[in-house]
Formats: sequence, structure tokens, C-alpha cells
Amino acid sequence: MRRARIKPRSKIWIELDGRYLMGDGRAALLQAIDRCGSIIGAARELCISYRHAWGYIQKVESRLGMKIVETRRGGAQGGRTSLTKRGKDFLQKYLDFRAGINEEIDQRFARYFQRR
Repeated sequence: MRRARIKPRSKIWIELDGRYLMGDGRAALLQAIDRCGSIIGAARELCISYRHAWGYIQKVESRLGMKIVETRRGGAQGGRTSLTKRGKDFLQKYLDFRAGINEEIDQRFARYFQRR
């Protein structure tokens, strides 16, 4: 019989006035938009619908009271979506806040649960 191993798991997000604002999923969406240059490309990459992705963006923008993405409609070269400067700054702050949290949790877990 295999010996089971326990591991810590956590989910981190930030709220604004008690309402969900940003977590790893929305951060991944913004990163994918930045990489792909489009909401539809980012949605495909993350296996979510365009409508779902657009809804995330609208909620964040509404709650922050600022634009985080800038869209340019089609034309000969096609459309493009990019993060605004404020959107990039907000995403980077979240990523900086999030960095190292799992490692800290792993260290605390080891202190209390690993054999000595």
C-alpha cells in the first residue's frame, strides 16, 4: 500500500471593498492578452470563452474605475488588444505581491508537519 503524502494548498486573491478583484486566473488572462495581443487569442490559450474573458476584464475595470485594456478594432491589419500602462502596472503589482507566497507556505508547512 502506498503511503499518502500531505501537501499544503492555498488560493490567494485580492478584494476591493469586499468584492473579488484579482486572483491567479484573472492575472493569467491579462498576461495572455499581453502575449497574444487579443482577447480571443488569450481566451483560446486559457480554454475559456471570449465572453467569459471579456466579463472578467469589465469587472476589473469597473471595480478599479480605470481602463486596464485598450482595444483597437479590425481593419486591414486586424484588431489588437493590449494592456494600458495602468493595466500593466496593476498586473505587475499583483504578480509582485503573489511572488514567493507558495514558497513561504511550503516553509511554514514544513515547520509544522514534516518529520524531524
